[in-house]
Amino acid sequence: MSALRLAVASGKGGTGKTLVATNLAWRLAAQRPGVAYVDADVVGPNGHLFFHPDFTWIERHAVPVPTLQGAACSDSGECAAA
Repeated sequence: MSALRLAVASGKGGTGKTLVATNLAWRLAAQRPGVAYVDADVVGPNGHLFFHPDFTWIERHAVPVPTLQGAACSDSGECAAA
């Protein structure tokens, strides 16, 4: 049997994406083994609130955000352009 891959996505918050995704995962898991739910919300993954899982491990990922040092930046406009 081929694998089913389904993504629930939108740019707008508060539209019910997590509600739909968790309910789909829960229902599919009841019908077939091996269902995986991945919450890749960058701002606030909260699918765990629906499932109350017993975590075996937690892995956090972050992207470094550069910051400008005020004293190192003159009024030349180069910092803003970068």
